[in-house]
Amino acid sequence: MGLLMTLPGGPRLEAAGVVTHRSKNFILHTDDGPDRAKKLLEQLERMLGIVSTYWRGPNRHVIECWWSRTWRTGLGESFLRWR
Repeated sequence: MGLLMTLPGGPRLEAAGVVTHRSKNFILHTDDGPDRAKKLLEQLERMLGIVSTYWRGPNRHVIECWWSRTWRTGLGESFLRWR
């Protein structure tokens, strides 16, 4: 069983060290460094391109997700939340 966590936005996220990064198809909230966030967004965009080609259709909505190097769940040190 995983952990579902929702954090309120705005100043509370900033106080927790969470920064939001964006790409064409993703909004990424993370407490990780900007270089790692950029690399993750590039990997996500590449994978989405592969999936879109397979399904023969583009992504129609922005995907919001969370990545953390400090939150712990039963699944390891990473936590992703997809909308």
